[in-house]
Amino acid sequence: MDIFNAYGTIVHAAKLADATIISDTGNLEQIENSAKKQGFKNYLYHDSKSAIDAAIGLELKGKRALIAGTIDNIRKLSLMQMPVIIITSKETIVNHAINLIPSSAQELFDDIILGYKLAENAKVLIPIVIHIDFLLKNTREIVQSPSKKMIENFLGNCPINEKH
Repeated sequence: MDIFNAYGTIVHAAKLADATIISDTGNLEQIENSAKKQGFKNYLYHDSKSAIDAAIGLELKGKRALIAGTIDNIRKLSLMQMPVIIITSKETIVNHAINLIPSSAQELFDDIILGYKLAENAKVLIPIVIHIDFLLKNTREIVQSPSKKMIENFLGNCPINEKH
């Protein structure tokens, strides 16, 4: 059991799912601070225009990608059937993706892990957009999570190489 705000929850879930976080300028400081606290080094900085391309590159290498920030050209991810998780503070529902709106840090954690399971299903292969609000970003809450081994067994390997 840990206590996190949204950024800590994102880093914790990415760490357990063995994902790389791609962050834009608006979220970089919070992601870096949370990553340092948790000993997580698997994050990159890209501007919003190149984040999608970075995520595609990771997915094609068989790695999970999580974009934290603004989203441009999500249609490209959808057309290429890339199972990327995108976390944004934009309230607008996004076309060409499954949209989730958690109301707590626990729901955010669960949405990230379950999002990978859903998005990586060979019958789905679509991006998941998780919308977080001001309150979620700035409130610390208890997050219960299974062990890394349980997450690995639940998610398995990133299956993108089998598809492409």
